[in-house]
Amino acid sequence: MNFIKEVAQPVRARAEKDILYLGSGSKSRQWLLKEIKIDYRVLGHNSDECLTSEGREFEQYVLDIARDKMDHLIFPGHSMSSSKGEIFVLTADTMGTIVKTGLLLRKPNDLQDAKRILTQIAEGPVRFATGCCLEKRILKGDVWEIIEKEHWVTSAQLEFVVEADELDRYFLNLPGALVSAGAGIVEGFGAQYVKSVDGSHSTIIGLPLFELRIALKKMGFRF
Repeated sequence: MNFIKEVAQPVRARAEKDILYLGSGSKSRQWLLKEIKIDYRVLGHNSDECLTSEGREFEQYVLDIARDKMDHLIFPGHSMSSSKGEIFVLTADTMGTIVKTGLLLRKPNDLQDAKRILTQIAEGPVRFATGCCLEKRILKGDVWEIIEKEHWVTSAQLEFVVEADELDRYFLNLPGALVSAGAGIVEGFGAQYVKSVDGSHSTIIGLPLFELRIALKKMGFRF
């Protein structure tokens, strides 16, 4: 009888993954990061997100809100640091505007307001923009200083049509639409009302994933 000696295979050390610190409580953004398997932790901020849009172009307005969130992040302290002593921080803001009227889409006041907004959206395309602020920081003393940053806006255009006789069914199945900007949800049950998308689909949901991945790679983020 021949015995074959098993040769132990060397165990490869798993490279440490970086954590993305997300300055947003958005469930949609958190879901997107989970989908692409990026480890994240949520940071709070005390921005009121109420900058005036007067005198600002649409994309610039969205980016300015994301920057204001970054300026008002709440850092818990030294425990955030990785083995490299660096952290990666992201804030974002997503907004839509009806192309024909220039109306900015905000969260509805109630069900009737939500139905009114969706009726307007069905009449023409909506331009969405997500402003992103990604920064690499290092702790010096008690301050997380910026050592590298990338701020940008990604846009997309959406045709989203919920017919009048579908509105009750839509909200029955998507109660979360009542707390969504423009009362629109394009994933899951809401996907059947998406007529067309021109540009980044994930931007409409809340985070431009392609651009984020490229920016993180440039900064040396370990996936």
